[in-house]
Amino acid sequence: MCMPKIFGAGLMLFALAFSLSAEAKLCKWVDGNGEMHYGDAVPPEYASTGTEKPDRADVVDTCNQKPSPEMIQAKEEAEAKKLAARKEKEEKRRRANALRSTYSNEKEIDIAFERNSALIRARIEAYDVQLKSVQGTLDELTKYVDDRGREGKTIPQSVYEDISQTEATLSRLRLERAKSEAGLESMRARSEEDKILYRKIIVLKPEEDAKPKLEKSCTCPVREDAGKYSDYRGKSRRTRN
Repeated sequence: MCMPKIFGAGLMLFALAFSLSAEAKLCKWVDGNGEMHYGDAVPPEYASTGTEKPDRADVVDTCNQKPSPEMIQAKEEAEAKKLAARKEKEEKRRRANALRSTYSNEKEIDIAFERNSALIRARIEAYDVQLKSVQGTLDELTKYVDDRGREGKTIPQSVYEDISQTEATLSRLRLERAKSEAGLESMRARSEEDKILYRKIIVLKPEEDAKPKLEKSCTCPVREDAGKYSDYRGKSRRTRN
């Protein structure tokens, strides 16, 4: 009565041990381009059997039953790198489709940049006006302190507080202007990238469906009885009538 249970328990333990050993296996191989890959098994074209070497001397493969933390981390980094590359490729494809459907020539990209960057440029000009005004206030306060010092007069504490507050305002405006300037430069760089991509997909490599379709000329031999089919249909129709 107990034999089936013992046998079943042993079978489960064996299956569990086998699954754990299979999960722990981690393989690493380098392809002909020098790129590292990780996986549960080495592809046949990169694997060596027994003492035989791989087909190509610049390819190596190793499999570890118990991968080290370094190998696991390297695998995760490699997968993250591949995922980032796929996302970048997909983003370029999306941008290419957007450019193809939005612009009809490269000049329109420049016009769009000028239109979209107008708000940022206006904000930078406003910051310049504020900076000039605040800097003038700070110069007047500093001059007031210098003049009172030369005359030997007492300088009110409120003046120093005004100077500290004005300096803080000046620093804040400069930081905000720098952020706006960085945003404008990023937008300009993006516009230049769009123009380069536009040249590649439209000028250098236009879509196949955008090209004029040329009529194909056939040099195949023509059968002598090719024109007799219509005559046959006419004769058979008259015969039925």
